[in-house]
Amino acid sequence: MICTLAALASRSFIPGYKEQPDEHSSAPRPRNTLYIVVPAWLIAGLGVTVVALLLMAIKTGLHGHGTPDYTPEQMVRVLSLTPLWVIVGLMIGLVALFWKK
Repeated sequence: MICTLAALASRSFIPGYKEQPDEHSSAPRPRNTLYIVVPAWLIAGLGVTVVALLLMAIKTGLHGHGTPDYTPEQMVRVLSLTPLWVIVGLMIGLVALFWKK
């Protein structure tokens, strides 16, 4: 879901993406769209950790028993994976940017 939203966000802000180029204009080049696509996918990669922590908190809150479902070590482990997800988001964004249709 996060990746889909990032793809839609990065594609909707590219100038001329929804229009068919005529003979006088050129299609947006990857160099011009790099400043839009890369931040959107970096934020999407960061959003993976936020959503994971949110889902962990919701799952813990749904149960009324005395012990939490996740230990603090597990929550710290999820937080420690944030750089990995940001890099994965960046890589997906770059692949999507230069993908030949």
